[in-house]
Parts: sequence; C-alpha cells; structure tokens
Amino acid sequence: MLTSWGDDNNFNFLSEALPQIIYFANFVRDFRIDEKIFNSQLCKILGLKNEIDLNKILIFFGSIYKILNFDSCHKFFYRFWEKKVLIEQDNFKDLNKITELYKESQNLINSLKGSTNNLFLKEILYKMNIIKFYLLRILSDNVIVMLYLKSFIKFWEEENVNKNLKSIINISKNLFKEVISLRRGYIKLWRKSYRGEGLKYNIERFLNIENFYKNYYKLFKRILKLYNRRGGGLPKPEEIFKKF
Repeated sequence: MLTSWGDDNNFNFLSEALPQIIYFANFVRDFRIDEKIFNSQLCKILGLKNEIDLNKILIFFGSIYKILNFDSCHKFFYRFWEKKVLIEQDNFKDLNKITELYKESQNLINSLKGSTNNLFLKEILYKMNIIKFYLLRILSDNVIVMLYLKSFIKFWEEENVNKNLKSIINISKNLFKEVISLRRGYIKLWRKSYRGEGLKYNIERFLNIENFYKNYYKLFKRILKLYNRRGGGLPKPEEIFKKF
C-alpha cells in the first residue's frame, strides 16, 4: 500500500509518490508495465506537454541521488535539514560534478518554470529549488573554508584578508536570504493542498538553517571588525568551524 498522509511530521509533497502510485496502479491491473502508457499518464498528471521534459526531470533526480549518494527522497531531506553540509564526505570531493549539477538544475528550472499551473509540477520545481540550494551550500561552504584558510595563513595581507572576509559575509548573507525564500515557498505550497497542523515542524527545520547562516554572517562581521582594530588578528580556523 502506498500512502502520502501529509500528517504532522510529513515533509514531502504528494508529487513525490506519484510515479510509484501510477506504476503500481498499472502493475496490479495486468501485472506488467507499458512504458509508453506510464510516461503518458505521468506527463498528463504533471501537466507536461511532452515526454522530453519528463525524461529531463527523471534523469536529473537520478543524477542527484547517484552523485550525492542518496537512495531515496527521504534521505535527501534528512541531509538537507542538517545545519552544516559535511564538506569532508567522500561524495562531495568532486566539486566539478556538483558545479555541473547546480548549473543543470538552474537550466531545468528555468525551462519548466511558468509552463503550467499544475500543482504537482510546482511541487517538483520547488524540490528542484531545494536541491539547487543544497548544491549551493556544498559549493559555498567549501569556498568559505578556503577563503578563511587563505586569510589565516597570510593574515598580514590586509587588503586580501578584508576582501576574503567580506566575500564570506556576502555568501552567508545570500544563503540566509535564500533559505527565507525557500521557507516562504514551502508554506505557500503546503497550504494549497495539505493540513496546516504539520507545517510547524518543517518551519522549525527551515529556521534552524536560517539561524545557522545568520550566525555565520554575524560571526564573520565581528571577526572583520576585530581584525581591523589596531593589533587585530584572526581566530584559528578550528575555533570557528568547530562551533558549527
């Protein structure tokens, strides 16, 4: 039995279960799957004009789960809710692939955006935005660490240190704003088709990430201010990044 209750602790949208529901609805009828019929039904439910867009979506999600080492949408969301991206993990070492996926997600979102008012497709587009943000977090967290290490190693180069710290502040601030936008988008979609009671749990999860980057932003503003005081220096990297 396949269900998508949308209850108090549910964080996935109904669209997450659609392919499985359609697949098994076809299978139990005559114990076989006609791929053309399956694709046609899924396109119709999602409001897609052709199978080309459907294939792009399916290939994209397959690539995401393979490269980020997730075998289900649930595991992706559990990782997304973590306050800090684990940049030292083996599956994040190839940042070129992450960068390619990020660009691909942006292009796919732009090509599908505004093509339909279908709620299910809007949910999938939102999930793509969540993935795009997660990829951005991986890339940004690596940049933040890299910039700070460069600054710490050559702390006497005032111009470069100031430039690097300001970049870190801007990155953190932009990520903070992006999470706020995602939270508002989530609320809007949830209220269109799900019970309102379960919303508070997921809003708290978004707020945790918001506060993480808000604190990052405040911390590096303080570090920049202290560095520019007479005789100022920089805290050790481990003192900063272990806090988070």
